[in-house]
Amino acid sequence: MASEPIHIVCVGNALHGDDGLGEAVWERLSATALPAHVRLHHAPFMGPAAVSCFEHCARVIVVDALSGFGAPGSVHSLRGDDVAAESSVLGHGAGLGQWLAQLPLWLDAVPAVEVVGVEMARLQPFSPGLSAPVREALPAVCARVLARMADG
Repeated sequence: MASEPIHIVCVGNALHGDDGLGEAVWERLSATALPAHVRLHHAPFMGPAAVSCFEHCARVIVVDALSGFGAPGSVHSLRGDDVAAESSVLGHGAGLGQWLAQLPLWLDAVPAVEVVGVEMARLQPFSPGLSAPVREALPAVCARVLARMADG
């Protein structure tokens, strides 16, 4: 029996400090042999173009920098609707939770969504590079995504 399709959607822009988490995870996972039923996406931001990342799958694992869930560099696994509590940060968090809440308006079949994220330490527009706590969390984030994918 074939496994149900899973999409991993790595969100973020490497030009904005810790918002680049998703892109850094996408780069690492791109070098990993993923099962045939898993598709890896990079979405620089959650706008209308990202809707297609949520189509034709049973589950989506979103990878994104978080704010308001713990100490900088802490890794979290959340249900998609838990992200609505994310605090608003300038240029970030206007966000993911609100965007996910709109999925039923755009899709006939909304997949199960979970978020794997890291609490950001620094969000600074046009300042590339992850902070030390977020950079150090990269291996744990990738391992968590792969584990969540396998738990499927």
